[in-house]
Amino acid sequence: MLRKILYSIFILGILFSTYELILNVFDVRLFDIMNVVYPTLFITLVIAVFHYSILLSKGYKLSSKPKLVIKDSSLKNINQIISRLSWKKLRQEGKTTVYKTSGFSFYSFGEIILLNENETGEIEIVSKSRFPLTMFDFGKNLDNINNFKQLTCR
Repeated sequence: MLRKILYSIFILGILFSTYELILNVFDVRLFDIMNVVYPTLFITLVIAVFHYSILLSKGYKLSSKPKLVIKDSSLKNINQIISRLSWKKLRQEGKTTVYKTSGFSFYSFGEIILLNENETGEIEIVSKSRFPLTMFDFGKNLDNINNFKQLTCR
């Protein structure tokens, strides 16, 4: 998450620097944007840290990619479980099958489920957020893995 924040600040810095360079080269000043942008950026960061601390104090975790490894399950059984979970197949990439969960909701933009079959016959299931900049998944990825676990135990 820190990497995402630093990357965002880096991109904003490049945009502001480019803007300043263009204004200085052409000697055009519509208004002094830096007197507006820097305080706004600072206030935005303070509010983001405030919300981040509130969510952590309530028990929400950062977006994670929970994983489940199945050692002795047939692919046929897994396909039945996936159909019961209403995951939709997106594509097949070698030995990895990519599924998506239901679409946009209040809690998330949706999740991507990766089913990877190893050479040893183990099947690894990973759930991650569809939108790459998601900071909080509100437990949706873990719920996907837990729902799959519950259906395999039946």
